Amino acid sequence: MNPRRYPMRSLSLLLATLVTLAAAACGGAPAASGPAPAPTATPYSGPVGATKMLDQGTTAFPRRVETSRGVVTIAAKPQRIHTLSVGFDEITFRLVDPSRIVAVGTVTVNPEFSNVADLASAVRNKVGRNAEQVIATNPDLVVAPPTANADLVKALESARVTVVLADLLSGTEAHEANIRLLAYLYGEEQRGDALIAEVRAALAKVDAVVTKKTAAERPRVLFLAGNVFAAGAGSNEDGIVRRAGGINVAAEAGITGNKAVSVEAIPGMRPDIIVVAESDPAKPVVDAAVVRNPALADVPAIRNKRTPSVTQRFYTTLSHWNVRGVEDLARIFYPADFR
Repeated sequence: MNPRRYPMRSLSLLLATLVTLAAAACGGAPAASGPAPAPTATPYSGPVGATKMLDQGTTAFPRRVETSRGVVTIAAKPQRIHTLSVGFDEITFRLVDPSRIVAVGTVTVNPEFSNVADLASAVRNKVGRNAEQVIATNPDLVVAPPTANADLVKALESARVTVVLADLLSGTEAHEANIRLLAYLYGEEQRGDALIAEVRAALAKVDAVVTKKTAAERPRVLFLAGNVFAAGAGSNEDGIVRRAGGINVAAEAGITGNKAVSVEAIPGMRPDIIVVAESDPAKPVVDAAVVRNPALADVPAIRNKRTPSVTQRFYTTLSHWNVRGVEDLARIFYPADFR
């Protein structure tokens, strides 16, 4: 994707810290202690398409959506928008003029987690997940993910704030649905279509290379963050690794979600590449525990010096910014094909 359209700078949920089955099988030591990775995106497990757009095809307002909390009417094209998700904020900044964003969450301003921190910093109101703070900004539309605090949502509704509880689907295949829904809510279908076309084009370039690779040509990849958390099956990172053409060895080892692994478990996974996700690559956390650990010297990835660092927020967010992560990994996996 065009980097100028995506200024560099993500948050969701961190799964419990557990020693993996792979580590236990090896009889390894407990997982390395130290800072946990940034909270990792958890795939949405609710019904796909639970938020229904009831007035598609119209260019006018009011518009209605059917959510798990009933039918919500958006009386007029919203001019004071606030969302309760970093991922929603990242999409919103592409769909509307910033003057229509009345507030952003404090996490959206943090470049460690957010890919639009620079844009968000210019928004006057930075609020927490606090009903009084949100209501004080006088929003005419609040968009909340299914994971939003139920008491917060009820308080906003009680204050007669229009709240849409919207699906927040994870995975590169789901971004079109997220974009299309927000574009409908905001009355910005044309911008939504343009962003979807951009996402499709970027992924098509990667797919054109990846689909030609045989299983033997695909690298065995261990995606690590924090000290030391592996991205297993069902994690947002897992989908990105696979879309970029890698074989996720943590998933292969039976790890699900994002879980701590012992260093002793890594050799048995036989990774060709260890992708190290850092919130700040200039201040590495994983490097000392893994890359420079003498016990791992014979691991193919370390022996061949294939331990690239990547920017974590491209992988933990639930927005089209994941496409940037796919592109970056595809270049790492197949450098000769992406010059």
